[in-house]
Amino acid sequence: MRAAGSIRFVTGIWLLAVLAPAFARETAETNAADVLQYDVAVSLDFDRKTLTSTTKIYFRARASTSEIVFSGTALTLDKASMAGRALSFDNDESRLTIHLPRALARGERANITVESHGSPRRGFVFDGRLAYTDYFTCDWMVCAQDDFGDKASVRLTLTFPQGMSSFGPGRHVSRTTLADGRTSDVWSESRPYSAYLFGFVAGDFTVARERYRNKELLYLASGATQNELLQSFAPTAGMVRFFERKSDVDLPQLQYAQLRLPGDAAQETLSFSMIGSDFLTDMAADPQEDWAIAHELAHQWWGNAITCTDLSQFWLNEGITVFMVAAWKEDRWGRQAYDRELQVQRQRVAAAKAAGVDRKLTSRDAYPSLPLRRAIQYSKGALFMDRLRQELGDEIFWRAFRTYTRANIGKTVTSRDLQRVFEATSRRNLSPLFEEWVYDGQG
Repeated sequence: MRAAGSIRFVTGIWLLAVLAPAFARETAETNAADVLQYDVAVSLDFDRKTLTSTTKIYFRARASTSEIVFSGTALTLDKASMAGRALSFDNDESRLTIHLPRALARGERANITVESHGSPRRGFVFDGRLAYTDYFTCDWMVCAQDDFGDKASVRLTLTFPQGMSSFGPGRHVSRTTLADGRTSDVWSESRPYSAYLFGFVAGDFTVARERYRNKELLYLASGATQNELLQSFAPTAGMVRFFERKSDVDLPQLQYAQLRLPGDAAQETLSFSMIGSDFLTDMAADPQEDWAIAHELAHQWWGNAITCTDLSQFWLNEGITVFMVAAWKEDRWGRQAYDRELQVQRQRVAAAKAAGVDRKLTSRDAYPSLPLRRAIQYSKGALFMDRLRQELGDEIFWRAFRTYTRANIGKTVTSRDLQRVFEATSRRNLSPLFEEWVYDGQG
């Protein structure tokens, strides 16, 4: 039996070598635009392993500005325009700056369109007759990757070869067969989400479906039968029931899908998660090794619907989710399973301390490596939630946790938001505890 938690932290961002440079940045892109909606059209070429992408961005100026800044992209940018007028732009690996034809006043609304093509350096995978996004949204469309606080609605028109299927953000709006035989699906999410959560899958895959109350759970994979998928993802409905009970909030999506992929993929998106077959194999050998499914599902509440404002608050996404996996294990497998999960997190924090890294949860200092960042924001974050539980007792802790979740669905949050709710619910001053664990002088 694999020791509990021996492969951890692949979730959220799972290509370590590629992602480390992005997570070395301690601040989000500085963007003068408050994006309201992304209207994106993507056409996939499976033969050439390329795509074309057109992103129309509706925004409101946060301040008077003559330029808008987004994440850089490896795609070739063909054209940027505003009201039919061509715009100049500068693009490198770190940022894309689009120059507007005139300065916009604070609060003024406008929209720009950017056309691009090529093969994404990251953020997108062609795997035979399957194509899927993996995290870096801004490598296949224009957006601000790390500006978590700028939530927007999204409408995606996805075009792919005849005979294939797709799954995308939000609900399926329509399907059209084009004159050349290709298929065009439209997916839409009217509620605002952070751009890093936008994702889709297209290609040849089997779909298994399961009803949970008024929700639909879908399981997707290439080269699998429906029965195999139903068996692999059997714990999902019980996990949904548990997270709904602990949060007092229904699963935010009417449809939630899980895509089985080879290897150790583990990544949440707005409407679906990617789960590597390695984890499913481990779970088949030992049913208590169900953490990957639980972790990515938990993000539908903590991370997706309730999102940290920026990377300094990232523990609110990941630390809470790691803690909720432990709570699920306690409910499903008993207190010893909860204790084992937390022991894994203690070991990771101890290893970070041995390496000279012991930070407050909201530290903005650069981390020497991504695993060390995760030891703090994932593991120490989970241990802090357990510390709050010990301090307040189960009745008050879970009442505060439900209140925090209900109050912040659809919003972005900081640690102060969590503290205010827990103090109001418990009627206690928790500042000493938060100062000890969370704040790094910036609040």
